[in-house]
Amino acid sequence: MSKSLNVKDLVTIGVFAILYFFIAFIVAILGVFPIFIFVIPFLTAVFGGTLVMLFMSKVNKPWALFIFGMIPPCIMWAMGHTYIVPITAILFIGIAELIFRKGKFTSLKYNTFSYSFFSCWGTGAIIQMIILKEQYIKAQIQAGISEESINQLVNLITLPTFILIIVITWIGGLIGAFVGRKMLKKHFEKAGIV
Repeated sequence: MSKSLNVKDLVTIGVFAILYFFIAFIVAILGVFPIFIFVIPFLTAVFGGTLVMLFMSKVNKPWALFIFGMIPPCIMWAMGHTYIVPITAILFIGIAELIFRKGKFTSLKYNTFSYSFFSCWGTGAIIQMIILKEQYIKAQIQAGISEESINQLVNLITLPTFILIIVITWIGGLIGAFVGRKMLKKHFEKAGIV
């Protein structure tokens, strides 16, 4: 089996990336209630685990996970988030890609830890509130959110809070990976999908 990506792999990457973005988008709807913004990365990690673990079992080649993972943050950037989102994604998804490779693309243990780091890319939507606070506030006001509401939210985001969100998201990634592994074994293997 060739270890370089082919057209079929790229199509699979695109399809799975759109499905993953859809999961993240549905979870992000909770963001209409500002306090829920803290749990969006965690919930995305939990609910996205099955899909990403299935993806990792289908396209187990170098760069597949990285390309797949970078599509949603780039879409978010195009939709108005700051450049911090894709930069954060490069960091965490890059680590995930290295772990994926270390496990030779098929190790359940390494894939589980790979996904837990992969999941942390979503915290970029929160760190932008610290790094680019004024730009973030301005963009949210232009999007129709009241200045009072956005200031209350941004004032809750501190560096210790952000670190806690990363840790909780990483744990959510472990939970999502374990659920994904169970689903793969119980349903997808029996159906011949994996």
